Amino acid sequence: MPGPCTATVAALGLCTLTENPPSGLPGAADPVSDMAIALGHDLKRIFSFVQKEIRYEPYAGILRGAKGTLLSRAGNSVDQAVLLSDLLRTSS
Repeated sequence: MPGPCTATVAALGLCTLTENPPSGLPGAADPVSDMAIALGHDLKRIFSFVQKEIRYEPYAGILRGAKGTLLSRAGNSVDQAVLLSDLLRTSS
């Protein structure tokens, strides 16, 4: 999503992890970037990871976002798409 992560956008859960990241803070590691690195920034491996390793759970809307979906290894189709998008964006 272009532009800054405003409070309204954040409240809707539409911010990506790469927007306005806290820098220099302890524990500010980005698990999405770390996973992209672990997958070698390989587009086929990233797609396969989301397809095979992220369990589908039915619910409405964006609930977990990329980070939550990755950490829980589960999400609906929208959260899975957000995770895939962030992994691919990080790898390009």
